[in-house]
Amino acid sequence: MLIKHPILSLSSTQYKNESLMVPPPVAKKILIPVYRDDIAPRFDLATEVVIAGFNDEEIIDKKVIVLPGASAESLCHFILSQGVEVVICGGIEQEHYDYLTWKNVQVFDSVIGPWKLALEKFVKRKLESGAILLRKPEER
Repeated sequence: MLIKHPILSLSSTQYKNESLMVPPPVAKKILIPVYRDDIAPRFDLATEVVIAGFNDEEIIDKKVIVLPGASAESLCHFILSQGVEVVICGGIEQEHYDYLTWKNVQVFDSVIGPWKLALEKFVKRKLESGAILLRKPEER
């Protein structure tokens, strides 16, 4: 049985007039190990994470997930199984940093401060590894 491809079977005139639907940009995922309102000081001891979906301009959604226990290996597995592309964290052992970057996960490490502020700075493309983020005095 021969199946015609809808685009390939169009004549050149039909192809020029045919409006092709472009799918919306796919949201990427970012993960931040957290402790209360701040980025967790150590990657391997985090028991809570925030996963946020974002596109090039804004955060689309975010959710807090409580992990069953603190384990760097389990967290790395979770990151890869969830399709996370970016991790913002505090301290992380070189072994886990190297593993995640080898798996094409972008890691911003040694970031200190509120996770919401880190997320905002990341979306604005103003976050760097080693950043120390401070709350405004009225938010303390």
